[in-house]
Amino acid sequence: MQQFFTKTKRHTRQDGQAMLISVMFFLIISLALVVGFANPVAREFRVAGDIFNSKQAYFLAESGIEEAYYRIQNGLDPTLMNGKTLTLNGSTTTISVCPTACIGTQKVITSQSDVFSGQRKVSLTLDSGDGVTFHYGTIAGDGGINFKNNSYLRGDLYSNGNIVGSNGAYVTGTVIVAGATGSIDGMCIGVGNGTSCTLSGTAGSAYAHSITNSDVKGDAYYSSTYTGTKASEVSCPNSHCHSGSADYPPLAMPISDTDITNWKSDASTTVIDCGVSPTPSGCSGGTYTVSSAKSLGPVKIIGNLAVNSTLTVTNTIYATGNITFSSGSTTKLDATVYGGTTKKSGIIIADGRIKVSNGASFTDYSANSGSFIMILTTSTADDSAANGNACGGTNAITICNNADIVVANAQQGSIFFSNNATVKEIQAKTIRLWTNVGIIYGSGLINIDFTSGPSASWVISKWEETQ
Repeated sequence: MQQFFTKTKRHTRQDGQAMLISVMFFLIISLALVVGFANPVAREFRVAGDIFNSKQAYFLAESGIEEAYYRIQNGLDPTLMNGKTLTLNGSTTTISVCPTACIGTQKVITSQSDVFSGQRKVSLTLDSGDGVTFHYGTIAGDGGINFKNNSYLRGDLYSNGNIVGSNGAYVTGTVIVAGATGSIDGMCIGVGNGTSCTLSGTAGSAYAHSITNSDVKGDAYYSSTYTGTKASEVSCPNSHCHSGSADYPPLAMPISDTDITNWKSDASTTVIDCGVSPTPSGCSGGTYTVSSAKSLGPVKIIGNLAVNSTLTVTNTIYATGNITFSSGSTTKLDATVYGGTTKKSGIIIADGRIKVSNGASFTDYSANSGSFIMILTTSTADDSAANGNACGGTNAITICNNADIVVANAQQGSIFFSNNATVKEIQAKTIRLWTNVGIIYGSGLINIDFTSGPSASWVISKWEETQ
């Protein structure tokens, strides 16, 4: 019996030891699992913290940029911000303005922040000038666009007024006519790179309240009428004809009256008054004539301006009367002002009419593809009875033949083309193309900055994170 109890105690002790070992193994494994799970969680917390700090650093750097930009736009000395440190919640950003020097027409601002070793750096580049954004190559106002026989436009267009075409008239891109009464009639739209409506293609669509007697190579979007219209080579209605489509809103002209007023003011730092006595050099009969190679700008000419030779634009030119660019004349941008990396454009303004004669040429600064010339008039002249090939009539701007215009603007009047022209942008209340006339865009542009005298503002050319 004694031997039995001894064996029982031994077995009980061994069982207890085995259980203790099992519990210890369980605890060790559980601890390992907990540690295994804890490490990724801790790592995620660290990553989340780093991301949060990095975002804080980015927005702090942005705040530094905005502070410097605000001061510059309000006429304060930008160099006062150089080396300035801003502090937020114990973190800092250091601003640098023109790290090397504020040279000419450009300023560079950087802002570098540090939030718990999370660093971000933002850079802002400013150019002097007045910025304008063009969303469409051609914009017509309430007067709309009139295409005579076989006339054409290569590109897209937006019109607040009706578009009327005659036999063979076409547009290669998309056409939009705004408003509850906007209409497209007698047009071929969306022929791509084609040269007539006989070619098939789906390069562009049409949008208007009503579309009649037209051939749309893409889709036709209209609110009510589609009489005599085809879409994607098939007569409407079909799956490419979208009846009940919403009307587009009128599009504001890209250049404001304030812009024009400011540009005129900038030009007025120098004045040539052709109406006073004694008559200033170059003036005769109320007209200032460029009869030999001449550089002008900024300048306000009280009277007319006649360009008969080579005119080099050094800054904004403003004439209170008419401006005529004669056959064989050349108008170009000054290499010193518009060259290099500034990518600035020049402005020629008239209160009267502008006429570009056959063979007159306009050239940008050839070493800088971002520099253009704009001719602009505030004239309200709109002559619907102009004599096409005779280059007659009294339109706000008349372009007679093969004039290499880059930007033409007559927001209160009409632009009349009597023969082929190469342009980048056209804006006018009314646009008219004579028989067989074509408008052919050069390379497209969206944003353009103008250099306009000493009071020009600072515009953003680049805003980016660099670190």
